[in-house]
Parts: sequence; C-alpha cells; structure tokens
Amino acid sequence: LWRRDIQGIIDWREKELDYLGVDCRLNTYAEVENILAEQPNVVIVATGGIPDFGQIREANLCFNPWDAMTSNAKLGDDVLVYDGTGRHVAPTAADFLKRQGKKIQYFSVDDVLAKELSYGDRVVWKKHFAEEGINFIGDHTLVSVCKLGNSLIAKLRCDLTQKIKEITASDVIVESGVLPFSELFDDLRNGSSNKGEIDLNALSDFRPQPNYSDKAYLVYRIGDAAGSRDVHTAMFDALRLCSTF
Repeated sequence: LWRRDIQGIIDWREKELDYLGVDCRLNTYAEVENILAEQPNVVIVATGGIPDFGQIREANLCFNPWDAMTSNAKLGDDVLVYDGTGRHVAPTAADFLKRQGKKIQYFSVDDVLAKELSYGDRVVWKKHFAEEGINFIGDHTLVSVCKLGNSLIAKLRCDLTQKIKEITASDVIVESGVLPFSELFDDLRNGSSNKGEIDLNALSDFRPQPNYSDKAYLVYRIGDAAGSRDVHTAMFDALRLCSTF
C-alpha cells in the first residue's frame, strides 16, 4: 500500500500526453501493417515481457505475481512466494496476499530481502514483513514444483549447503523477471534502416543514434521489450533515447 504513489507515474504522463495533443490509440493490437501505414520515421517498441520461470521444472503449476494479485488466479490459503530478482514485485505480492488472509512462505535467491533496491526501500519492506509476520528465507533456488493431491511440493536448493528442502503449499508464486515480448520488434527490424540496432555508447552519453542513408524507418526497443528491468530503468531508456531526436 505504501507504493500507491507510483500511480503518479502514469497520471502525470497521461496529463502530459493530453497537454501535448498526442494521438493515443488504446485497446488496439498493433500489427506491422498498422504501424507501417502511418509511414513513421521512428518506431519505438515498448511491448513489455512475459514472466520468465527460468529452469524451474513443472513451472506450469506456478503463478506469476501479476496473476496472483488479480482475479486471474484462485489461490489457496497457504502460498509460497519465490523471489528471484530482489526487486519490488515479489514482496508486493507477498504483502498483498498476506493482507488477503493467506499464509505466506517467502524464499529468495538473495541473502537479504529486496537486495536490488535502495537501502531505504529495503528497510520499509523489512518493516512490513516484520509487522505482517512474513518470514524471509534467503540463499535458496527454486528447482522444481510437483503436485501431491490438492497441494504442491516445491523443491528448493540451499545455495550454501546444496541441500534440498521440500515445502508444501497450496500455490507457488514465482518472480524471476520477464523475457522480452519481441514478436512485433522482430517483424519490424528487417524492414528498418538500422535493423533494430541501438548504439549503447551513444545512448549512455545522451548522444543521437547514428544516421542511415536509406529512407526506411528506424526501430528501437526499450524497457522489458529489451530485457527484464524495473519501471524506472524503462523510463530512463525512453528519456535517453527520445531526448536526442
């Protein structure tokens, strides 16, 4: 609940787009033909990603945090949350489900909670977990999940001892980042003048991307469409790229 202010990221951008008179087309699935019909000079693909369950065996038995926090998943009372990124997503799901009355077992590949976040954010999450009675168990890798009657058995390997621990739960929530949803980008790149390539040195230095001699469009991808990352990194991708046009 303490992160509700992140909604301001969307609210501010909606107001800016409205102020600038940008033609926003929502609830529309963008096909290559639709995009090329606009005769664009530049196409920036920000199609996000799909949950990455990595090398977990029987991962089809698991849910991702987004489904767990919506009506897309009907969860039992005893939920195991596995955090493979150390970002906000897994603890947010655990906090949300705990407030729904679920019993939470929380395991992480990291040695501390929310390791990839700032010190201040980590302290807030540690405080929430202490208040909600959620125990953090680190240095574990989720190896596999299998069914046992109406329950699931999750096998987790301790990365310090290599011993396998079996945990019984009604459901297993896995946060391991995302894989780029790149179908649209892949379809566009062959017809582009830059073949989808981005000059990373120019990007990091806030310099314009290279010019190309032909008259075809340029195509780039940002955010989770390029690789698993958080919202602030995706915004920075867009800022560094678009401010040079």
